[in-house]
Amino acid sequence: MFFRSWLLMALFIAPLQVQGEELRASRVVLSSVNEIRAKRGLGPLKMDRALMERAQETSMIRAKRGVSGHLPGWQGLHAKSEGCGARDGKDLEGKRFISCCLYEGKWTHGGVGCAHFRGRTFYTLLVR
Repeated sequence: MFFRSWLLMALFIAPLQVQGEELRASRVVLSSVNEIRAKRGLGPLKMDRALMERAQETSMIRAKRGVSGHLPGWQGLHAKSEGCGARDGKDLEGKRFISCCLYEGKWTHGGVGCAHFRGRTFYTLLVR
């Protein structure tokens, strides 16, 4: 019983450590997000490192759990809003990025996350 509880906590509850490689990939995704926003006449989001880390962590958790939408009570640090999306297929460059908040022009800073698991890509956008 103890082992099962520990395993569940390790898989679904414990925060995931975001590695440097994932943050570099997130920068590529942020660039894609800014290209998508520019096509709508919106300004770019400036990178916020804390939001980037939290967005990547959130994407990884959502992917592991198979959650396409928001995690209950889970918003990034000083983020004012959170957008989540998911698509079939692998898109770790964010060329097909989709989420809430993507086309809202009032945000100036952001962090994005992207994780691929079991044939789906999970996106998270945290903005302020």
